[in-house]
Amino acid sequence: MDQIPADQAENLRKASTERLRAMAARIGTVDDDELANLDRMALIQVVAEDIVAKSDTERGATGRRGSQKTELSMEVDRQLELKKMEMEQKRLEIKMETRRMELEATRMEMEKNRGTEKMNKGIKTERMNKGIKTECLRLDEWNYRMSEKNETMNSGCQRQGV
Repeated sequence: MDQIPADQAENLRKASTERLRAMAARIGTVDDDELANLDRMALIQVVAEDIVAKSDTERGATGRRGSQKTELSMEVDRQLELKKMEMEQKRLEIKMETRRMELEATRMEMEKNRGTEKMNKGIKTERMNKGIKTECLRLDEWNYRMSEKNETMNSGCQRQGV
């Protein structure tokens, strides 16, 4: 009686002797002839033992289910952790690929700028060369005019006898 919950023990104490005999008969551990000769306390003891046996069986089944659930839960946790690790690896791979693409774009931009600088230097050089050529032409033209003026002045000086 000490092993069953207090409310069930109280219900057994309140039950009539005939009800206790009927409960013991359903249990089937004692034959009908013996049931007729058992006193009230013995009937309570038979029913109480059955309640304890059933609760032990249920606890054992629950314990097995609990351990099965625990194993299943652990497997699910492992699978979940594996998925998390796979997702993290995928995220890092994407991040690494993005960084590689950014570096490639930067490298291409630098090469483009170098090409543009070379082209700009070429254009500047060409412009400078054109400017120099233009300046040379102007100087040649100026020299030509000066030499004409010089000749004109020399011929004027010679005519005057200077």
